[in-house]
Amino acid sequence: MSSSLARVMRAALSLGLAATGLSLAIVPTADAAPTEPSLARPAQGAAALVAIGSDLAAVARLNGLSAAQLADVLRTDSTAWIGTSGKLFFRERDYAAPSASERRSAARAAASKAAPYPSSQTFQLHSKPGSNRTIYLDFDGYTVANDSQWLSDGLVTKSVEGYSLDANTSTFSEAEHAAMQEIWQRVTEDYAPFDVDVTTQAPAAAAIDRSGSGDQVFGTVAVVTNNKSAHQQICGDPSCLGIAYTDVFTEAGDHMAYQPAWTFSGYYNDAKTVAETISHEVGHNFGLLHDGVVNGVDYYEGQGLWGPLMGSANLPLSQWDKGEYKNANNKQADLDVIATGAPMRTDDVGNTVAAAATTLPIASTPNVISTPSDVDVYSLGSCTGDVVLKATPAPVSPNLDIKLTVLDATGKVLATADPASAKVNNDVASGLDASLTYAATGAPIYAAVDGVGSGNPLTTGYSDYGSLGQYSLSAAGCGTSTGTAPGAPTGLATSGLSPVSVTLTWSAPASDGGSPVTEYRLSRTGGGSSVVLAPTARSYTFTGLNPSTAYTLSVAAANSAGPGPGASVTVTTNPEEPDPTVTAPDAPLIGKAKAGPRGGARTASISWAAPFDGGSRILGYTVYAHKVNGRNQIVKTKTFEVDATVTAVSIKLGTGFWAFQVLAYNEVGDSDLSDFSAVVQAR
Repeated sequence: MSSSLARVMRAALSLGLAATGLSLAIVPTADAAPTEPSLARPAQGAAALVAIGSDLAAVARLNGLSAAQLADVLRTDSTAWIGTSGKLFFRERDYAAPSASERRSAARAAASKAAPYPSSQTFQLHSKPGSNRTIYLDFDGYTVANDSQWLSDGLVTKSVEGYSLDANTSTFSEAEHAAMQEIWQRVTEDYAPFDVDVTTQAPAAAAIDRSGSGDQVFGTVAVVTNNKSAHQQICGDPSCLGIAYTDVFTEAGDHMAYQPAWTFSGYYNDAKTVAETISHEVGHNFGLLHDGVVNGVDYYEGQGLWGPLMGSANLPLSQWDKGEYKNANNKQADLDVIATGAPMRTDDVGNTVAAAATTLPIASTPNVISTPSDVDVYSLGSCTGDVVLKATPAPVSPNLDIKLTVLDATGKVLATADPASAKVNNDVASGLDASLTYAATGAPIYAAVDGVGSGNPLTTGYSDYGSLGQYSLSAAGCGTSTGTAPGAPTGLATSGLSPVSVTLTWSAPASDGGSPVTEYRLSRTGGGSSVVLAPTARSYTFTGLNPSTAYTLSVAAANSAGPGPGASVTVTTNPEEPDPTVTAPDAPLIGKAKAGPRGGARTASISWAAPFDGGSRILGYTVYAHKVNGRNQIVKTKTFEVDATVTAVSIKLGTGFWAFQVLAYNEVGDSDLSDFSAVVQAR
């Protein structure tokens, strides 16, 4: 936006504000101290500054900011609002949203993805049980409290359903269990450096609420809901992914009034988008502002393979940051801000050879690099011959880029592995793990794990500031105090073979290596996340397979010394019965296009009739809005993704004349585009 246009808009907002009588009042609390600012209704940008007026400093203090900081946020961040209580909140927009084709691919992939844990554990997951701080991921519906501030800031719908990948919100499918578990894994990794329990198990009220400053057990609720009414009421158009109050995590007395942090999954329900929205919104609860660009975008979209969690980067490596990229408009040190509410995790592994640990972390009980200066050192004992070391970050969406080093007893570096990181796709990066083989000579050796950066943060790289997170470490070929890895599982067999699934069973290895088996690790050829199961597990069903396809299924046992050799079996899935009746849907029947109501945002609406689904349920619709010139030639096209239950939408558009088309899609593919609607003018 040009500065002249901004001045015109601010002037218009000011005039409109004056005309409607919106102003800020300082309302005394019951005991008259301290005073608490309030607005007649939420206000944005210049309108908020006008309403606040001379009370800017008081409102800024309420939000943990200086007057200059708050004024700058309201002037430069178009998503920033002041609520009726004076609290700052952000209506998020996804500027780096997945494309329509990416979202359709994600929806189909989610329908066949295997869960990393049994479905019975979906609502019992904890990242750090026993912590005094809690981040509760609420997937199964929520009712706001009667004194919730959201009810004063536009929310009407008090009770909302939970997360869903389909139209059935009363029960959870296997695909939804898998997605919720993956979301938990991703958020857990983002908050791994902190002493906070990320959980899917509903906590007692006292674990969230904070009765006063002396109450040291508290947290926040992160609600994930498909409810589009609540979405519209407080978040706005479909590009708004979430909304949360800022600097309320430690709020005492009226803590529950600022719950929850919202993530809206009605339009964007893939695990990556939902998880990053949760971490972002909870970041606001801790007091974090947006990472944008000076005189540029509200959200930085990243560089290379990296982006900041408080920006909006559809990239594989998302980290906490301190504004090290070029033209960063926010220099908050994210770790320090979050640590005011959730302290940094205690470092339980020594940083030197003198304080080295002797038990290596495995995938089911990983250790954490928790600060930029943290280095975890492990004693491997006196080794002779080739020692094979491998350090592996979190299995899903890791934040940690690992450097692995071998040291002698004096701390001298003997060998190092720090592979170059690279973007594989928008969700996967290579080179974050590290492995090496060292020829040991019989002297004591040590392994050190460190989080590192890559390249220049001012261009396409990132520093080690946010290179934090979970990891496991294995060592083979060295007799260490951790014993040896177990043997291969025995008695492999398969059953329940179908076109899309097969069950693998096994027995315990003949030898546990002198240390009890702590987990089983399963994988298959052809992709899919590796799965870690409890030491008591003896079977697992692989789902999401393709018909008439050969798969090698592998299982390995692990103990405190690391994983042992795997045992494998190859099977071929059954062929799928040909079904000529299952096809992509027919094209939707286009309905009437209408200009939007006068006043407010410039919109137009379109409706359509649901087509024959081709024998497989419709997963959603893509609406194409075509801007046309005076000769009815298309000059611009926008696309909007719509849920399968919706057959009419009102869309915010620019000036001019617009025509619409709609396509439907199911698991087979896309329908043809509908006919064009009539041309209407957005208003």
